[in-house]
Amino acid sequence: MRTDNLEHRVRRLERINLGLAAALCGAGVILLSAAVRPADVVTATRFVLIGEDGVTRAELRSTPGETGLFILDGEGTDRASLLYNEEETAMYLRDAAGDIRVGAAQYAHGGGGFAIHGEDTKGATVLYMKDLRGSLRLYDAEGNLTYQVPPPESR
Repeated sequence: MRTDNLEHRVRRLERINLGLAAALCGAGVILLSAAVRPADVVTATRFVLIGEDGVTRAELRSTPGETGLFILDGEGTDRASLLYNEEETAMYLRDAAGDIRVGAAQYAHGGGGFAIHGEDTKGATVLYMKDLRGSLRLYDAEGNLTYQVPPPESR
């Protein structure tokens, strides 16, 4: 048996083995990708969205008393929330101090409305509706009613 014939056969076997190894790897990738399908349902009581800086930016959570989506600023202050609990279904926008500046809510007792609050929640404009009766109320910085439509005496 000649050495050059043996070397040729060994090289040929190496090429065949390399091809078989590549085919097996490809088949493995296909089988793994078929086995790792997205779940139809993901179950959790809390999902947390983390920014690139590692800071929590949003939470979707459910506790026994409340379910909601909460958007947080870089300091961790709740700046926007959409929530439901036994008393209300609401959306709130807050300032950097965490005070509600804009709110929209539907309450369990049947009433609901919109409110715009001043700095430090002083003063407010409130549009409210319950039992097909609505009102618009303006409050000063001390919380005193300064204007109302319809006027209090016509209710």
